[in-house]
This record gives sequence, C-alpha cells and structure tokens, in this order.
Amino acid sequence: MIRAFFAACALILAGPVHADVSIVWQSDLNATNRQSDGATPIDGSFVFELGSFVGITPTAGNLDQWQDAWRPFGAATYSTAQKRFSNSKTLSSNVAPFTTTTRAYIWGRNGTAPGSEWILIGKSAWKWPNVNPGGPPPFPVNWLVAGAAGGDVILGSVNEGGVHMQTESVNFSLTYEKRVAIHFTGGEASAAGDDFDNDGRSNFLEYALDSDPRVVDGPFQVAINANREIEFARGADRVVNWVINASDDLTGFIALTEGFEIVADEPTRLVYRITSPLGVRQFYQVEATQP
Repeated sequence: MIRAFFAACALILAGPVHADVSIVWQSDLNATNRQSDGATPIDGSFVFELGSFVGITPTAGNLDQWQDAWRPFGAATYSTAQKRFSNSKTLSSNVAPFTTTTRAYIWGRNGTAPGSEWILIGKSAWKWPNVNPGGPPPFPVNWLVAGAAGGDVILGSVNEGGVHMQTESVNFSLTYEKRVAIHFTGGEASAAGDDFDNDGRSNFLEYALDSDPRVVDGPFQVAINANREIEFARGADRVVNWVINASDDLTGFIALTEGFEIVADEPTRLVYRITSPLGVRQFYQVEATQP
C-alpha cells in the first residue's frame, strides 16, 4: 500500500520587512562642467554632497542659511580624470531628516564662504526611500544630475549651452556668529574679543580679515606708502565697520572723522589715503569694529 504524506505550511507575516536601500548620486561621465565664469573647469576641490535641509527651503535668497541647515548623508569628490562625480551609500534608517516625506538635494561646492562656487539640485521626486517597504528587497535608487531640469536646479545650471553642470559664485554676508559656528566648538574661547590662538589678532579681527582663528598668523600690521596710502586685504562680505585711528604718541588713538579719504573699497581690499596737512608727526591704526 502506498501512502502519501502531505505537509501543510503556514506563512506568518509579522509586519513590514526591513530592507536597506542603496542610493546612487552621480553626474554624466566625461561631461563638460564649468564654474560661473563659463571657462574654468570644475576641479578636484569640489565635493558633491547628498543630503537634506532642516528648517528652511533653500533658495537663492537665503544662501547664508544653507550651511547651518544642511544635513549631509554622503559625499562624492569630483574626479577631474572622469569629469564627473559618483558615489553610493546605503540608507538603513528613516530617522529625521531622512524621512520619506523629506526632499533630498545634491549640493556641489568648493567652499562655504562668500565667493565660493555652488550648485544645488533637487528634483521634487527625490524623497528618501522607505527602508521598511514590505515585499521583496528594493532596487537601488538612482538620482542623476542628467534628470534635472527647470525648477529642479535651485542654484547654478544643468544642461544649458552645451554644459552639463555650471556652478554659480555665491555672495552673502557672513556674520561673525556664523563664522564662530564654522571654526569653534562649544566651550572654546570664541568671543569676539578673545584671541583663541594667541597671535595678537582678536577672533573678530581674524573674521574681518578672513584669517584662521585657530592658526597663528602674528599681529596685523600694514604700512603707509609714499602716497600716504594704507592698503590691506580683508574678508569679503563681512559685517564689519572699519575705522582709521590716529595718535601723535602711540598711546592715545582717536578715530578720525576727517583728514583721510577712501580711494579703493573693494570686496577683498580697502585703501585709505591720508589727506591731512604734513608737518605733524602722526601714527595711524586700522581697526575692525562690530556694528
């Protein structure tokens, strides 16, 4: 007698299946990519981060807020040999800000200060994928520069005039408070009047000159030339009042209101010319003050 045995199987579903998702972000291979002047190629100093903003919607009108609000997920360095950037990373959690309702962006830049070159791309469909989707493991997510157009490009341009990507030079006021956030951590001597690196320059003067408050530079000294001009380099787009002071004995300096003129007032350069009559010995001092 032949007996047949059958086994009954029960499939028990216990809820959504956790599945890490691979996200790829990249630009076209061997593409023409330029900086804002339309001639200088994007180079290896550029990093293209994938991430999201917290508390703001990025626009060309709030550039100064981007750095503080940015939350990076991963970074890709631009390859000059391949003329592209490309990277991938696994998303294993939807912890904020990488929730399924949050928009993702690709932010390319060669710095964070005014005058840096930036491009920001973010298609409205770029939302962080669900890592608990249920069903079979998800396919990799591909976010490509080539797929962006129109309102997807918040800053810079994509696929215009034969150029795959073109960055834009950014200009905004970098406040002292924002500079502190970049260079200092909590508990450090970051007050404007402090001198963190003990080089004779206050933290505020380092900010005004765009020198590094953590690197010893030495005292700030400028000379007066044969044309009675005082010239010095300064940081662009800083919130600073520049004052020229005078003294006849190097002890009591008084801010001048006359007897000088400004002959060059450029973003990174300032030149004073002394116009008061010759004959009285004077010493001059340039001072950066907070508004």
